[in-house]
Amino acid sequence: MRYRTLAFLVCGLGLIDRATKVFALSLTQGALATFVPYIELELEKNFGLAWNVGAEISKYVFIALMSIIICGFIYTIVLDWCQHTLPIAESLIVIGGVSNLFDRICHGFVIDFIRINVASYSLSVFNLADIYIALGLILMLQRAYDD
Repeated sequence: MRYRTLAFLVCGLGLIDRATKVFALSLTQGALATFVPYIELELEKNFGLAWNVGAEISKYVFIALMSIIICGFIYTIVLDWCQHTLPIAESLIVIGGVSNLFDRICHGFVIDFIRINVASYSLSVFNLADIYIALGLILMLQRAYDD
């Protein structure tokens, strides 16, 4: 039962991320839509990692590296299942990574569209998959701290 719940959670989060990215593609580059105060929706094509770091790396090298990293997390998930623990943190990282990898393969870039503005500062543009990855890393760090 626990694993079915995890599967539904992962599939649901993946579908929500894909749906928001399809919506983001309907935004024209540079167009802003204010969602709530301090949050704007704007399509930004990310050809690298966070803040476009590594954008000059070949698309195929980037895809290969990301695939290896995702496979490592999938391996960790399998080990966790063998130990009868729920790999929620790793699953969040995999679904976010797979979604961003899918963007990179299909579009040549990752679809980022959520911009947070604080005062007159604009923070990084990101997507839901990035939130999943960050949350998964936080949960992994918390688990390591508790052990």
